[in-house]
Amino acid sequence: METISPPIMKQSYPYVSLLKQFYEGRSFVVSFNGSFLICSYGDEVKLVSSSDSSTLRSLSESSTSFTLSLDDRLLFTTTDNHKIQVWEVSSRKCIHSWKRYDGLVKSMACHSSSEFPNRATRMVYVWDVDSGFCPYFFRGHRGIVTFIKFQLN
Repeated sequence: METISPPIMKQSYPYVSLLKQFYEGRSFVVSFNGSFLICSYGDEVKLVSSSDSSTLRSLSESSTSFTLSLDDRLLFTTTDNHKIQVWEVSSRKCIHSWKRYDGLVKSMACHSSSEFPNRATRMVYVWDVDSGFCPYFFRGHRGIVTFIKFQLN
């Protein structure tokens, strides 16, 4: 009887695109239409094309957390010096900025009417983007809040 030899498995695969040139393993967000992603790289926030991995734009801001508006027009960032900034993605201009929150912002989510940054404390703050004020905050969590998300329905 003949013995059947096991199939030869391919050992290496060519890569089409490599994200390592701008991604260090920290947080990132993909645009809602999937055309670009945003990630921290060193002391910059990079906007990178999903199709060819090219850097579309860079912001010279070190950010602890960021998120996009639902229409991909605005980028919300937080910094180590306790500042929240709103950037217009197309022009790379900061259109709103306000300061003074306590704690490190670990997560943000965007709603059509407000931004919800989430600090590494036991509270969630609701910020009015246009005025820069915090009209609501929710406290009473037993542990540190590390992630928030909106439910659309």
